[in-house]
Amino acid sequence: MKEDDVVALAGEVRELSASCEQHVRDALGLELDGMIETLPILDHYVRLSRDAVRERPELLPLLARTVGAYFGQVVADHFGGFWSLPSPEVSTWFVCLRSVYLAFNPIGMAHAALTWSLDQPPAGPPAELILGRTDRGWVEQRLAALPPLSEGDFFTLSTRVEGIEIAVAALGEQMAQAGTVDVVYDDDDYAEDLSLSPPAHTLN
Repeated sequence: MKEDDVVALAGEVRELSASCEQHVRDALGLELDGMIETLPILDHYVRLSRDAVRERPELLPLLARTVGAYFGQVVADHFGGFWSLPSPEVSTWFVCLRSVYLAFNPIGMAHAALTWSLDQPPAGPPAELILGRTDRGWVEQRLAALPPLSEGDFFTLSTRVEGIEIAVAALGEQMAQAGTVDVVYDDDDYAEDLSLSPPAHTLN
């Protein structure tokens, strides 16, 4: 894809994120500040939006995009990541971390949060974590040690961040043991896995 197209998509992500902030402000009278500590405000907005999605399914694509864009940028800023935007199709939009090999589609996570309670949730972008070939078992073991969650809590964006935090810590420990803590991942490192459909080495 041409550089101008990538720049345009990055601008679209920023606009969608700003729209999310405005929608939350209008609906709740509360401000989002780009910090993970205030993601419960976004979760509350998502809970309210589920009724709107149930009554007007045509709202779902825009809601998933706006919520996902904001959520993805918050996570990218907090953990040190970047957007991979290879096409206008949101199923290909991923936030990729630099310090460990972990990527995810924030639009997919927002879609799952908005639709989990529907009797027949429509298919959306992938909502799983993308990990390295040998890392899935390591991270899965750490996540399995957590207390069980209700289905509703599992799909909240705050819980997703907690899972990402645990995965990042586990992967960081593994890199320290291997003596590879100075590795920095970029677009080229993620390109092969993210080009697959569905992406490789996923973890719910």
